[in-house]
Order: sequence, then structure tokens, then C-alpha cells
Amino acid sequence: MDGACVVIGYLRLTQFYRESACEHKIRKPEMRQALIQEAEARCFPYSVEMPTDQAYRFTPLPGDGRRRGLHDFALVPEDERQRRPLVRVEFKEGPLSARRDEAGRPTDVPALSKDLRKLLLEESTDGRAVLHVLQAANGKTLSALLQRYEVALRTAQATLAREYLEEAVNRATWFSVLFLIVRHRGRIGGNRPALWRAAIDTARPPGKRCLTAEEITSF
Repeated sequence: MDGACVVIGYLRLTQFYRESACEHKIRKPEMRQALIQEAEARCFPYSVEMPTDQAYRFTPLPGDGRRRGLHDFALVPEDERQRRPLVRVEFKEGPLSARRDEAGRPTDVPALSKDLRKLLLEESTDGRAVLHVLQAANGKTLSALLQRYEVALRTAQATLAREYLEEAVNRATWFSVLFLIVRHRGRIGGNRPALWRAAIDTARPPGKRCLTAEEITSF
């Protein structure tokens, strides 16, 4: 990755965050392509848009209809007879909008909580992850986004407890959120890519699951 113009293998980015500075966008399609290239280079079997085992109701409208969801990406066993994936992955992009109550307090982040519900409930052999890309961010941006994750986690847990029972939540494997900041603003040698990680402790009770992010690499 280059701090000014980003390339992913032979894939060339054509959409811009800021064209005058040659700042390209990395979106969900590019993230998926990057993981595909990495999986193939390492000879890891993988799947894209993998159906969930459980059925969900994502609309807030009244009704009983449910449908199976899709995972953006998954690492799967070499033996095709083993249906359980090794790692389930969801992709997110940008700051994400929060739903608020009359007092202005955030009550949900719908675009995020629906994916967290899938990752919390569905079984995997090794772990689960969200890969979240931010085109540009500083410390305040990341802190605000972590707060939205806390809100979405509470909502996802409450929904699962109501619909599937709390005991159904998968606690056996690791659950990480990876934040790819394409341009980390406000730092020495800024506008360079950085990767941050936050772990979700599924063993802690709902509402007590505090996320803190740490930088694991910079480019």
C-alpha cells in the first residue's frame, strides 16, 4: 500500500476520496478482492457471500418473516463435507449512521448491528471478524466509531437474547474488529495507512463489553 496512490495486486482503484491528492477509495469490493488474492496466495479455501445457517429478520417492520443472511467472506475447510467455516468475515465502510431516541442518545447502528447478530450467533471453528475500512481518520474518528460499535453490540445482544436465548450466542471462538485506516490523519508522517484491532469479549455480559483499539501495524 502506498500512502498516496493505493494498489491491490493488479487491481487498480478508479474511485477517489480526494482526486486532487490522488487519494483513492477502498470499498467493500476492493476489500473482498484483497482477501481473495491473499487466500489464493496462501492456498486457503474460501467462500464469498456465504449463506448463514440461521434465519433472521432484519426489517424493523412488524411481521414474522425471516430469511438467511450472507457473510461477505469466509475461510472454509479443505474438506467440503465439513460445513462449518473456519472464519466468518463481514466488511463495513465509513463512519456509519446511528439511530437516536428523542433525547438524542444513540440506540442502534442498524447497518452494523445486523451483521454483529450474524457473527455472534453463527458457529465457526476458529473465529469471526469485521474488517472496517475508513478512507481517512484520526483518533477522534476511531473513538466515535468504537462508541457506535458498543451501541450496536448491545442492540445485537438484546435482539439475540429475545429471539434465540442468550445461551445460543457463540462464545467459543475469538471475535475481532479490524479497522483499516487508509489515511491516518494528525500524526507524524501522516496520511499513511494503519491497521487497528479491537477484540470483542463474548464471555462478558451484555452491556459490559468494552472495546479498546490498538494499532497493530502501519505501512
